[in-house]
Amino acid sequence: MTTEKRILIVEDDPGIRDLLAEVARREGIPYDIAEDGQQAINHLERTDYSVLLLDLMLPKMSGYNILQFLRNKPQGSKASVIVVTANADDFMRRVDPSVVDAIITKPFDVEEVRRLVLSKLGGDAQGDATVRMKTGGAEDGDKTRKN
Repeated sequence: MTTEKRILIVEDDPGIRDLLAEVARREGIPYDIAEDGQQAINHLERTDYSVLLLDLMLPKMSGYNILQFLRNKPQGSKASVIVVTANADDFMRRVDPSVVDAIITKPFDVEEVRRLVLSKLGGDAQGDATVRMKTGGAEDGDKTRKN
């Protein structure tokens, strides 16, 4: 398995995928792309990623299945998981918060994504990114956390 700081972008929408990839390219961050859930699992089985940008509604295997894969991985996952979703409310009711570090709601601010990714990689994010976080049960609603 590779050990460099690397991002996996898991997104089936070409426009959003290109925007996320552009963030990585501009910052000089190596990245891989998965267009469906099965491709994501294939990448995750052979590479240790620092950050995973994950859409939930994917062909072949959902993002929820990928989160379950990460949770059940024998050696655990070291990746910071950033979920990029259009429906954060549904997600918050269905996810294990121990696996997800942040949620970004579509449509998103590309600069916010950049700052968040850099902060998760340990780089200089040049400012704080505000992201929606899950901190408790579904009844807690959305919380905001500065990174």
